[in-house]
Amino acid sequence: MKFIEYGLGLYYHDAAAAVQPKSNEKVIDFSFVSTVTNNKAQFPRCEIEGADKARALSRKIGRPSQQQFEPILAKNLIRNCPVTVDDAKRALLIYGPNVAALKGKTTKGPSQHVPTFNPVQIQGFILQHHSDVTLCMDIFYVQGHPFLHTLSRKSSIPHRCSCTQQEQSNPPPRDQAGYGNVQVQGFQHVRLARQHGI
Repeated sequence: MKFIEYGLGLYYHDAAAAVQPKSNEKVIDFSFVSTVTNNKAQFPRCEIEGADKARALSRKIGRPSQQQFEPILAKNLIRNCPVTVDDAKRALLIYGPNVAALKGKTTKGPSQHVPTFNPVQIQGFILQHHSDVTLCMDIFYVQGHPFLHTLSRKSSIPHRCSCTQQEQSNPPPRDQAGYGNVQVQGFQHVRLARQHGI
């Protein structure tokens, strides 16, 4: 198998180049997939039968791991057992790891801790070009609980948070047109546009 250097410094292997056109010869230069049939072709029939017996015995005793199964056979912990350690190793070479054992012994790891509120610093580019912000605000209810909803006119960024009855009854001062000016850290002018009922 020959790898050729690419312009960016990577190496690749052209699998199509290994196949000669109009040739009946079997390609054995590379093999990216191994099958059970091909693995069995490398052993005689008696050794394959021993591997089958080893895999059947592994199922009967509760599918131990390969590290546990081989010492059990080596120390003759099972009486009159015809399976040998070589049969267990051969079964691993032919069939690979026991899928049922892997599925049954794989446990769920600890879930990632959800951090508390982590504020994100606003980038200077946003503060420079979007220093004037107009927020449209309104209060809506979900099963009787008030929530404050704001929406930026320029960037269309929504924000929702729960509010108490005291916050609802004592909103920031507003003029007759329904607009008010507040100061928010980082922004020069923040204008609130809200309904008269707020």
